[in-house]
Amino acid sequence: MQKVYCYQLFFNLKRTNSYKENKTPYELAKEKGPNISNIFFRMPPIDLDYAADLLYKYHTNHTAMSVLIPIVMRQLILLYFR
Repeated sequence: MQKVYCYQLFFNLKRTNSYKENKTPYELAKEKGPNISNIFFRMPPIDLDYAADLLYKYHTNHTAMSVLIPIVMRQLILLYFR
């Protein structure tokens, strides 16, 4: 997962696109919204298998997805900030 994260950082913050005036995705976003933080481009990738396992863990016949999604997102955010 570390290699994926390193590539994602490179892709979003360092890699320029010749079709987009040799700008990075972050630079392009900054032009559209000058107040945007690069934290959105530094978020780690989400392991979708892990997220699916969390959904399965919390799912019951009586639990709606509207209740499950915030639980899973909270778990993923806690993983990100630990």
